[in-house]
Amino acid sequence: MGLVGRFGKTAPGFLSPINEKNIYEWVMGEQSSSDYDLEPIVKKAKVEYNLYLAEMSPEEKRRWEIAHQQGRKMACKALNDYRNSEIKKDVNYFSLNNSPEVNQEIFAKDSQHQANIFNKIREYFYGQLYDRERVLAIGCMERETNILNRYWRNAREYVLAENQKMKEILKMNPVELVKLNASEFNEINFNGADVIRFRTLNEKYFNDPLVNSYVERVEEIVFETEQLRKQIECNWKEERSRRGLSSVMDSVKNEFSGFSDLVTGNDTIKGRNSGKLKDYER
Repeated sequence: MGLVGRFGKTAPGFLSPINEKNIYEWVMGEQSSSDYDLEPIVKKAKVEYNLYLAEMSPEEKRRWEIAHQQGRKMACKALNDYRNSEIKKDVNYFSLNNSPEVNQEIFAKDSQHQANIFNKIREYFYGQLYDRERVLAIGCMERETNILNRYWRNAREYVLAENQKMKEILKMNPVELVKLNASEFNEINFNGADVIRFRTLNEKYFNDPLVNSYVERVEEIVFETEQLRKQIECNWKEERSRRGLSSVMDSVKNEFSGFSDLVTGNDTIKGRNSGKLKDYER
């Protein structure tokens, strides 16, 4: 039994409206996390395969149409398998209190399960007639679920740890504080920009009430971490200024821009998805 079956009714727009007829359109729709506008790419793909079909023999056309439908069917199965995997039934999957060893085991199992889902699809269609729409949609789903797995890994590993780190820095006496390099409190591995995209992908691939509550908890902690970071920065600059030391911040990219929109509710789907991929997302 998957997440929805165990934890109540589906939220609007969850699995029930998604079927073999619209799965590709759903994957590449407004909630796609792609940095590119996929609509013209999809339209071009449809024009191409219509021209391609026109040149096929009746037998080739029949084979292609069967494969096209099978692709949609397998995409639906991939979505179900991803959402309802055994690893995601483990309460530790969404916990921020695991040991490093548990987190490592969870991510290893999660990565293997995700790879198995999409490797089966690749193996099935190896050597078959090319379907660009299938390649685009299933490729998009594979990429996004891989990113989401990594976001959950980073949430489990960093969210509480970084919050605690800020609290410890805030307790430092002024003499200790001024000795800190600014990167000690500016370099955060799970920040506001991450939270925005993290929420978007969870809404798309789960949109389950229980999962949403875990996401909200992550948001709350990251927001608190940012407030602590700002207070530390203010104290750090003030104490260094008192001592005649440079208070110029290190060249550390602060990626919290846009998090205030998340808190105030002004974020949009396109805004959430506009960020570049980090190395760990590739």
